Amino acid sequence: MTKGFKRTMMAVAFAFSIVGAFNPGSAAAEIKFGTVPRLSAAELQVMFNPLVDYLTAEIGEKVTLVVPKTFDGVMEAVKAGQMDIGFVNPLIYIQIKDKINIEPLALSSEVKSGTRLRGIIIVRKDSGFTKLQDLKGKKFSFVEEDSPAGHIFQKLLLSRAGFDVKKDIIMLPYAKTHDNVTLAVFNKTADAGGVREEQLDKMKGTLDVSQLKIIGFTD
Repeated sequence: MTKGFKRTMMAVAFAFSIVGAFNPGSAAAEIKFGTVPRLSAAELQVMFNPLVDYLTAEIGEKVTLVVPKTFDGVMEAVKAGQMDIGFVNPLIYIQIKDKINIEPLALSSEVKSGTRLRGIIIVRKDSGFTKLQDLKGKKFSFVEEDSPAGHIFQKLLLSRAGFDVKKDIIMLPYAKTHDNVTLAVFNKTADAGGVREEQLDKMKGTLDVSQLKIIGFTD
């Protein structure tokens, strides 16, 4: 197993197959492997190509990577038969399972959080913010409405901290990726941002993450 394949396995959230669509013994011309567009297309190619190549060799059928342009597009791709197997976050898995007969195959393990998915709220170190309550009335950047560790978990955390999330924060337009949220906070476009727990480690070498700090962890 290559290092690239191991990194891919640690970076994904949940594997599923559409029942009846994935059968190594069948004569399918192509198996379509999908994932969510949480990174740029180029980054996802680098991340998943080793896994796609590995599966092609092991299964004996050509496996092709499919990346919808939006998170909502994942459901549409499954409905349209454009995805046979895939790696998605837990929320999208539940949403698909509610509509289509899919079968879970594997749960991945992240470097820091293991098999649990956790989010963080980040701010700049020079912001003066020391606790969540300091963020009332401040500008927040989130990934997508349906991003568990880039929106939903953080909203729950703020609610438990006494926020009315519809009134007590200023929500900027969804940033689409965790990288964009991090950059918004770094560049002071946003006062705070919600991203995955591993995001600051991922951005090392891209920007000076020492200027950022974590002010809150989700469950």
